[in-house]
Amino acid sequence: MNSNTPTDEFFIPANNCPIEITFEGLIIVKGHLLRATPSLAHIDIGKQSAPKAATCFIRGTINDQPFYTRAKWDKQTRKKHWIVEIENGITIYKALARSHIYRQPSTMQQLITSNKVMPIVKHSTERNPQRKLNCWEYSQCGKENYCLSGTSTTYDGIFGGKNGGRFCAFIEGTLCKDGIPMDTMEKMKKCAKCDFFKEIISDAIG
Repeated sequence: MNSNTPTDEFFIPANNCPIEITFEGLIIVKGHLLRATPSLAHIDIGKQSAPKAATCFIRGTINDQPFYTRAKWDKQTRKKHWIVEIENGITIYKALARSHIYRQPSTMQQLITSNKVMPIVKHSTERNPQRKLNCWEYSQCGKENYCLSGTSTTYDGIFGGKNGGRFCAFIEGTLCKDGIPMDTMEKMKKCAKCDFFKEIISDAIG
């Protein structure tokens, strides 16, 4: 690797940011985000148990800004903290970077820290363009592997989503009660009130 190429090995402390982890849309574990890079996070869930090598969704708030990300729950460190591979880590890393820079005790330290962190943010952003949130990540329903919004490649990329992840309101059968799809009119009434749907429309029309 070129010695001038930034790496994402620099962990930024998260000051025990409270988070909620959902496994398979059913098991909810509360914990704390300890530190992160654009692709990895260290998480503490205390004495609670969690599935190994499982896919999960993590939500939390940094500087009053909510974040959601899909992650692979991987392995534990020697200190019993979990190492997690995060899909949308650059969003979290940017928020932590800003907070970390502002917390430095002097202007000089802020400049030094900024010069160390911001090239990593820039490099990671160029290497991994920002991916927009999908409906199953927003709702944490855990149905993306069998719901048409998650499996249908026909709608891939529409509104910036994966498969039908941001086109869910317009795909028949994507909103159900106990596994039974709602009729179209009932579904559209519910979608019209959905904050995620409103966000998509707002983003689309600018």
